Amino acid sequence: MFSKWMVDYRSYFLAAGIFFMVGTFWLTIKKHKINTKKAIIKHLSIMILTFVIVFVLLNIFLFITGW
Repeated sequence: MFSKWMVDYRSYFLAAGIFFMVGTFWLTIKKHKINTKKAIIKHLSIMILTFVIVFVLLNIFLFITGW
């Protein structure tokens, strides 16, 4: 049941994840007053890597369960 639901709404979850990631990135940059290019790139790369890992693990789970 959960797997079918996840497959049906995968694109919406991806869009929502990207939307929240951009918002969180912006708020974090503002809150911590990060203004150097190196720090911004490092922070962005950590967020993107985390997002990609979670999305890949979700797709592996869906592949294993047969959806």
